[in-house]
Amino acid sequence: MPASKKQRYGFEWDDSYDDLAIELEMITRGGGDLGLFEHFMRARTLAWPDRYRHRWTELIYNEIISNIVTILMGPGSSQKTSHASEYILLDYWAHSQNTLALVSTTTVDKLELAVFGEIKMLFNSARHRWPWLAGNPIESKKAISTDAFDYADARDIRKGIIGRACYVGKQYVGLGVFAGIKQQRIRFLADELQFMAPTFLDCLPNMFQSAGLDRNGEPDVKVIGSGNPKHDQHDQLAIAAEPATGWDSKSDVKKTECWDTKFHRGRCVNLIGLDSPNFDVAEGVKPPYPRLLSRPTVKLVSSRWGTNSLQFYSQCVGAMKIGMIGNRVLTDLICQNHRAYDKAVWASDLLTKVGFLDPAWGGQDRCVWGWLEFGPLLEGIDAIRFGGWEEVPIDPDLQERGQKVDPDTQIARFCRDKATGLSISPDNIFYGSTGRGTTGAAFARVFGSSVPVPLAEGDRPTGRPVRHDFYVLQEDGNKRLKRCDEEYGRFNAEMWFSVRNVVECEQMRELDKAVVREFELREYVSSKNGRIELESKDDTRERMGESPDLADALSFGVEGARQRGFIIKRAGWQMIESESGTEDSIDKDSAEYEQAIQDCLIHHGQ
Repeated sequence: MPASKKQRYGFEWDDSYDDLAIELEMITRGGGDLGLFEHFMRARTLAWPDRYRHRWTELIYNEIISNIVTILMGPGSSQKTSHASEYILLDYWAHSQNTLALVSTTTVDKLELAVFGEIKMLFNSARHRWPWLAGNPIESKKAISTDAFDYADARDIRKGIIGRACYVGKQYVGLGVFAGIKQQRIRFLADELQFMAPTFLDCLPNMFQSAGLDRNGEPDVKVIGSGNPKHDQHDQLAIAAEPATGWDSKSDVKKTECWDTKFHRGRCVNLIGLDSPNFDVAEGVKPPYPRLLSRPTVKLVSSRWGTNSLQFYSQCVGAMKIGMIGNRVLTDLICQNHRAYDKAVWASDLLTKVGFLDPAWGGQDRCVWGWLEFGPLLEGIDAIRFGGWEEVPIDPDLQERGQKVDPDTQIARFCRDKATGLSISPDNIFYGSTGRGTTGAAFARVFGSSVPVPLAEGDRPTGRPVRHDFYVLQEDGNKRLKRCDEEYGRFNAEMWFSVRNVVECEQMRELDKAVVREFELREYVSSKNGRIELESKDDTRERMGESPDLADALSFGVEGARQRGFIIKRAGWQMIESESGTEDSIDKDSAEYEQAIQDCLIHHGQ
């Protein structure tokens, strides 16, 4: 008896095609008269009937379908990750025999808890209703493979969905694991784009070369990036989402909008939290979309941090506000303006070398070693040259002659070997000692009588001058150098701002941009008594997703240089004055820097 036929979308379908199979086949064929968007929406409803649909859903799907590179930028709880994950699965199911979907985020934990975890949840939910859907989960590989486990030939894992983290432990491995993978159709979803290293953008040309061509003769690739803005024009989210006309053209986005980016067929979808679909109902009415940003969440964030805070802009607004990075101790723009990246040309070989260490093990922070040297430049000023840094390798299982070698001893030996190779004397090595009492004991065992110098970040600031050209006006009309204990709340703020002062006095050379990027992670505030305080490293880690270990380490090195005779002073510069108790110099610096940011952006846009 012949199979029965049914008519739909101008085609005849036999009983082997149920409703979802028909929608996926129409997606495979390019959409037909209704277009791809409508078939994606119908397939979405069939796969996950309990998931709600609102205007942001339609906007996100339309943009992803229409473009090659789509950047989803917005606040937390705007469903960027969930909608992108839905699209990846539906697109894969419609082309399961020739599609490789690559999914990436920062860490393995984040991969499981966020983007790849979302994909697995959606996969299981849809498969419960439609068991025939393609894909076989392989937990050990963080993958979903089209080929079955009992496939007669070797399973081709390039057909399916693969999840990869950019960090393995504390080591950044980037996206090199994706290099060279070839498939007809390649889909790439990168979550938490604001925390990605430059390898995100760097890997895209290889990806385009590795794919086949679509119906229009272009590489059959779609790239979806998502993230919350942290207002840094140099991070991967800001670069990927930058309008074709420059960020100055989008300096005050108040409503959800889209714009062309600098990529070919690239678009940014900027979801503005205060324009959430939950705000379409009157205040006091129960929000119609649970887990989507709503008024109660906005009130909680604003009451804790205020409406002008980075937290409010990142978690409730979602617009890029480049000038907000002005409350950072040091930035890339400051370094560019004050020649911190220039090559050092010494006037003499009589240089002083300093080693520095931010010791850590067994937690989230990295153990960082580095070195610098200082002396007179040919141009007639004293300067510091950043020599380099590296992460100290620590093996928790290391044994010698049947005895376990503790991490502190491994750190001490590493520092000794590096210092010996660089001809740095032990008492010219400086390290952060807060919470690391055992490190000092290990140094004593390894170095002997002459040991590295501990620096307690939580101590009171010193009575030294902030810099030797920064004066305060006293009540008797006389001027004197302003002291660090008048400017800073704790010793860690003094050390961090010493790095900034060295840069602003144009006394820093060959600084590593990776270190500067970490200075941009941490905020500072002015306390009620007018002294500068740094936020805690724990707060920085919670807010930004990483710890500024490199910046901490360099601050120890600059402190070491000061203790060994380096003087921070701008040559031939007019004396800086500060009227004690009447003006907060940091607020003034911050305002001037915000204006410098805007000037830079306007120039860039032109």
